[in-house]
Amino acid sequence: MFSNTARNLRLDGSLLRCELQQNGGGNWVGAEVDLNNHFDNNGFGKICSGGRGFWATLDHSKTRLDGHTFYGACSAGPNYPGTYYDFKLDLDRYFKNRDGRLVFIE
Repeated sequence: MFSNTARNLRLDGSLLRCELQQNGGGNWVGAEVDLNNHFDNNGFGKICSGGRGFWATLDHSKTRLDGHTFYGACSAGPNYPGTYYDFKLDLDRYFKNRDGRLVFIE
């Protein structure tokens, strides 16, 4: 779990930024990852890992980070304009700290 070695988690647009410990207890270093490069919307309002481009389908007024959990609402797709579905992503499930770098878990 990267959150055990992370502090000051925040969102800056689609960028997840934080400070991570190096070598399991060493220096704190700045780290970031673009969530848009790792998640997509399946077209039916469900966020899926391993894709790209989900950020454009979100209702950004509902986007927030609470600890290591990312909350938001994504579009149900072009056939349902204005319809959004709430989601939450436990970022510990998708990322790890590799010596001060946020790495996506395949």
